[in-house]
Amino acid sequence: MLPIVIAPLAGLATLWATKKLIELADEVVSEFYEHVISKYNIHREDDWSNNDPIEGMPAVGSIVLCDLIGRKFAHSGIYIGGQGKNIIHLRKTGRIEPCDVQGFSDGKPIFVSCRGKKAVGDPEAAVYAKKHKGEKRDYDPLTNNCHGFTAECFTKNEQDEIRIANPSDVGELLGMDCWRWWKYQ
Repeated sequence: MLPIVIAPLAGLATLWATKKLIELADEVVSEFYEHVISKYNIHREDDWSNNDPIEGMPAVGSIVLCDLIGRKFAHSGIYIGGQGKNIIHLRKTGRIEPCDVQGFSDGKPIFVSCRGKKAVGDPEAAVYAKKHKGEKRDYDPLTNNCHGFTAECFTKNEQDEIRIANPSDVGELLGMDCWRWWKYQ
């Protein structure tokens, strides 16, 4: 009789632990997202107070971002200019690759480093990104990720220490004050 009583209790304990783990993971993910992007306001297309897109195209060496999974994660890269595959990013496969806007964001809005409504970038960051095109790295979501590669393009310091690299850290170097959506379609 005892196993019949314990089995449902064990199931409840597992369910409770799973729920708590999901809540904790959601909290960690939210914190990560906030610390990666929130230093600067994000002006979205659906923002009622200030929804203007960038004026024109991103500047060569602009940071580009797109939301992933309900705005809890983001992906970043460097705009290198030109037509076609004009963004270089570190993919979760570990490859540093060029891609077009569709390949970067899968049709989701792309946000660009801006000062006011004008895109800001550093052409040297684009040169660095191009120089590393085709490299294979050991991708790790915490220590060797797309945001770290993006920051690396500005600092020239490879991701060789355990950290969460943040593209907003280079915002001061760019003189940016916000992220604005890019009307790329």
